[in-house]
Amino acid sequence: MIYLKRKVKDYGYITEQQKKRINDLEEKQTYIRDEINQSRQILSADKFQSNVQNIEKVDIGHETTHVLQWNAFADTMAKKCPKCSRPMKLQWARELSYVSPTDFYWGCTGWYFQSNQIKGCKFTQRLTKDDLSLMTDVSAPEFELSSQDFNIILHDPNTSESILERMDDLQADLRSKKKGIDIVCCPIHAEPMVLQKKRNGVGLLDQYYLRCAHWAQNDQGCNYIEKLKSGSQLAALLKNQTGIGIL
Repeated sequence: MIYLKRKVKDYGYITEQQKKRINDLEEKQTYIRDEINQSRQILSADKFQSNVQNIEKVDIGHETTHVLQWNAFADTMAKKCPKCSRPMKLQWARELSYVSPTDFYWGCTGWYFQSNQIKGCKFTQRLTKDDLSLMTDVSAPEFELSSQDFNIILHDPNTSESILERMDDLQADLRSKKKGIDIVCCPIHAEPMVLQKKRNGVGLLDQYYLRCAHWAQNDQGCNYIEKLKSGSQLAALLKNQTGIGIL
């Protein structure tokens, strides 16, 4: 399917037979992706049950926004765009140093697939009151702090340097093992994302991102990416991959 879409990009057209082939492959891909996501939800439910002693309800406010950011990876599985049925992703503006509950919104992952050949989706939706009340594992040391105190620690130069070293080590380890980040998958291919580091990142929260394993240069592959733009995301990723978060 990627080959056919490259052909559209390069030549501007494909035959009717090739269009039908793309549609058939997309239907098969959707079926397989849904099956994988259902399996992931079952595994998540089992993990939730096995850790029920640490699960508590957290109401998201100004002091607990980092808790919602921590859960940004897991919260996408059951949230579907009402317009195109793609998964929706918890979003907030990257330039915000301090995020309030009103800064969060749901964004359709179809936003990443805007092109002349692919019908994208720019649908967004405000969080509801229910979205700001979640059941989560509260055993992480990061949750013992307020969002403001967590950010103060995060921006300490020594802390930032330590996080950068650990993230670099994690990227090198994953690359050597040819493994992806299994807590977040591409919404198109349902495969673990690949941890990447920007060449000219500025500051801790402008260094790392996740991309689809089927990415290729010049938009020749899947161009879905997810920016790691909060300390809570870095902490959740490190906790999942190494057993220890930031604190």
